[in-house]
Amino acid sequence: MTDLKYLIITDLDGTLLNYETFSYKPIVPFIKKIISKKILIIPNTSKTKDEVLKFLNEIKYPTPFIVESGSAIYYPKKFNYSGKIKINDFELIYSSKNKKSIHKVLSSKDFKNYRNLYRITNDIKNMDLANFSGLSIENLKDIKKRDFSELIVWDSSKKNLNKFKMLLNKKDLSLLEGARFLHLKGRGDKGIAINKLLKFMKSSKITINKTISLGDSINDIPMLNSTDFSCIIKLPNKDYINFNGESVFRSKKEAPLGWKEALMSIGEFADYVYE
Repeated sequence: MTDLKYLIITDLDGTLLNYETFSYKPIVPFIKKIISKKILIIPNTSKTKDEVLKFLNEIKYPTPFIVESGSAIYYPKKFNYSGKIKINDFELIYSSKNKKSIHKVLSSKDFKNYRNLYRITNDIKNMDLANFSGLSIENLKDIKKRDFSELIVWDSSKKNLNKFKMLLNKKDLSLLEGARFLHLKGRGDKGIAINKLLKFMKSSKITINKTISLGDSINDIPMLNSTDFSCIIKLPNKDYINFNGESVFRSKKEAPLGWKEALMSIGEFADYVYE
């Protein structure tokens, strides 16, 4: 794999996966068609590595992936597997602050006045976490296995939230807004992670002609800014995120059909896939 006509970088929840059911079955034939054209589909998500691995095994597709909102990049040691895809089949080529470092900052005296203003991943009751995430109780274990970030539910005012963000920035941490949660992590974002991945692929003698990104939320904007084509997928009962660019496509449908709709709106890409 040395010359790629297109590279697709995509958010998962609400973009490729349906926002409420997490289904992608209606577009499986389309995904397989893209893969058959030697086009890489790279998840760039707030999900954990365990959640992404589950998805990759479902579609039987080893590919690079970015987790926890740009916090870590995993790259396949090879691109063809006959059995179950495991984390040991990937090289960790980049990571930001780990969860232990994040907790050390939060437990410092500077954050004493904020400790009762938010709930963090393991402090959120399973029923509440299920309601916020849209996942069943049985599927919560993988969302909790975070290595480089924490999910945050904010229980105070916007004013206090802004003060909290400013203090986090001083401590080299960031708080990003996703479709369902706030994501507490080290500095960096989905866009920075994409640029690091593209640089790594270039050093590996892989030539990429055009890049396409797909997202639905504010934390996807740095990713959408980093590619040749940008696709914004419609979320249920929400306005499109405020994003402007030269080649922007907005789906009328929700995920997963909106994912296909947006990609097929890119004329040259559609022609290439179905030539």
